[in-house]
Amino acid sequence: KTVLVLFPSNAHPWSGQLRPLIQAWHLVAVRHSLYLDRVRDAAQRTSVHMRLWTACPQQNTCLKRSQSARRSSQLLHLGVLHLHQVLQVLDHSGSWRRTLADDLG
Repeated sequence: KTVLVLFPSNAHPWSGQLRPLIQAWHLVAVRHSLYLDRVRDAAQRTSVHMRLWTACPQQNTCLKRSQSARRSSQLLHLGVLHLHQVLQVLDHSGSWRRTLADDLG
């Protein structure tokens, strides 16, 4: 699985902004890179500037440590993207199982 972390484009995964952004946005588990292509397609049609940060699930505990995050991170610039539209894309692909309310706690 790939873990997707959405955050505003002016934040960086190795910066101090990462922790609150992880709490604010969603960790979305997907099974195949095909879903990334669908998210990229959706990004072309939306209006909020976002980035996608990918990491292996076993690295989740390291996201707050700058060196670990810097070593393991890969930034994909997706252009413009709305969180709810990403969730819709993933839901349509069959990979999104939890509701938005459940995921927000």
